[in-house]
Amino acid sequence: MALAEKLSIPVATSLNGKDSIPGVHPLSVGVCGTYSRESANRVVNQADLVCFVGTETGGMTTHFWAVPKIGVAAIQIDSDPEALGANYPLKASVLGDAKVVLSKMT
Repeated sequence: MALAEKLSIPVATSLNGKDSIPGVHPLSVGVCGTYSRESANRVVNQADLVCFVGTETGGMTTHFWAVPKIGVAAIQIDSDPEALGANYPLKASVLGDAKVVLSKMT
């Protein structure tokens, strides 16, 4: 949340990550993907850069790779090197613990 608040950027989550930001937070747009809010998918589809944090970017999270559309600049942060770029084309990947990486970015 600290990075999102510092940069005033909206935060969409996966179902598994929905508790990473309170749903009532002004920057929270809700869960995106297959089982999601339409508004969250719309916000992600309008983004010019998406940062996937601690997710494998699988079919449910990306609504079968339609949210965001393939070709949108994407960065993935994950502690599992095999997850980086495995399911979604990336502009950059960062191997590391999400909490540490986001703290350093802040």
